[in-house]
Formats: sequence, structure tokens, C-alpha cells
Amino acid sequence: MSTKAQSVLDTDDLNDTDEAILELMRDGRVTPPLVAKKLQKSREYASERLIRMKEHGNATRIAPGLYELVDDPRDGTDVEEATVDESDLRDRLQDARAARDRHEERADDLQARLDTAGAGPTPDRESLERVVCGVEAALMALDGRDPSIDAAKNELAAALETLQQLADD
Repeated sequence: MSTKAQSVLDTDDLNDTDEAILELMRDGRVTPPLVAKKLQKSREYASERLIRMKEHGNATRIAPGLYELVDDPRDGTDVEEATVDESDLRDRLQDARAARDRHEERADDLQARLDTAGAGPTPDRESLERVVCGVEAALMALDGRDPSIDAAKNELAAALETLQQLADD
């Protein structure tokens, strides 16, 4: 049995989803998840439509799950022959560059924050021991004074334990 590809789809063969997919492919390469998201269809349906377009020679699969427009049956011209709106392309290029710059700035900011996150001074053993002594003195001064400050005493005791562990390390 021969599985020879049929000729390019005619405009009569296109449904609304096919038309929308062709518009997306005019803007660039597409994947089934992208088509599904943009057109609010299931991924499976988007994949079926792209495969059908490939079978009819309207699209080519350039990598697994990545499709590109070859021939738009609505205007009867190959994509390479189609007229291009230069102003629209310039606007889209400018938008893409601005988005890239924003992402680069964000990445630089995140890298700087990451670089300085652990760069604070590490206290030495002597400093930690002084803090431990100070907390111990505060606990002794509070002992037996007022039951309403017991919660604060407990928190200080927990902090003291942590400080002692750091000093021992």
C-alpha cells in the first residue's frame, strides 16, 4: 500500500482551526503545545491538525514536534514568495529585542543577588561565645521575674542553643 502524500490542501478543505494554525505558522515555527495554548484546543487535536498539514505539504516537520509553514493554501503562494510587511517585522524585532534586554537585566540582577547571598561576614568563635554569654545573662536576669515573659525566655533559650551549636562547629 502506497502512502504517497496528497496534494496541498485547498481552501475548501480548511476548517477554522486550520486557518488559525496557518496564521500562527506565518509568524514562525510552532509546536503542538503552543498551538493548543494559543487556540485553546487540546494538544492532541493541535498535533493531528499539524500532522495533516504536513501530510498535505503545507507544513514540514523540522524536528520532532516542531513545524514550519511551507505552503499556505489560502493565497496559493509559497511562504518564500509571500509579501512581507517590513514595518510589522521591524516592530516585532524591536519588541523581541526589548524583551531580551529585560530578561538579561533580570538575569544579571538575580546573578548579583545570588553572588551576594552568602557573602556576609561569618562570625568567629570568640564573637559567638560573647553572644552566648550575653544571652545567658539575659536569661538569668529574666528568671523568676514575670510569667508573661516566659515565651520570650523560651525563644531566647532556643536562640542560645543555636548559637552554642554554631560556636561548637
